[in-house]
Amino acid sequence: MASTSPRRAVETALPDVEEMRALAAEGMERGALTYDEIVEALQDSDATKEQIEDFYAHLVEVGVEVLDADGEVVARGGAAA
Repeated sequence: MASTSPRRAVETALPDVEEMRALAAEGMERGALTYDEIVEALQDSDATKEQIEDFYAHLVEVGVEVLDADGEVVARGGAAA
């Protein structure tokens, strides 16, 4: 019988950028991060555009919601926004 688990066949790996690891941990603990928190933390990092895109994908895959300044969900963790 087929599994009903919502697991994806391929998960996006968290880029090896210290600021991203810290943000991901905080987001997983809180369940959400604001777009402003992410931008502020990554503005001085050496992350590439591709790494930032992978980071957002990783957040969604591990269930972290990304919120705008008004607290509205921009990207819903665990499901397509």
